[in-house]
Amino acid sequence: MVCRRCGKEVDPNDRFCRSCGTPVRKEGPKSGEKQPGYKDDIESTMGRFDGKYMLIAGIILGVCIILAGIRQVTYSQRAATESAAASAAVETMTEETEAQETTNE
Repeated sequence: MVCRRCGKEVDPNDRFCRSCGTPVRKEGPKSGEKQPGYKDDIESTMGRFDGKYMLIAGIILGVCIILAGIRQVTYSQRAATESAAASAAVETMTEETEAQETTNE
């Protein structure tokens, strides 16, 4: 038998697991069913999710990276456009000021 909590080997005569202290079940198997806590039951339930959560986490991470890249590109383009517009506005104001100064002279 194995402990239902930590999975370590447990002597069927023990009352508690020697590793984690969980009480050992002393139930007999029902007709046609395996006794809970045997290795093949634990291994079959532990192997059910192999790689599934890693795949989901990888997809979520990939989507986040793509969205961050798109935001960076659009932000850079907007900043460049605003910078060009600001430069043009400053240049126009400078030309107007120079034109007024020459008109006033």
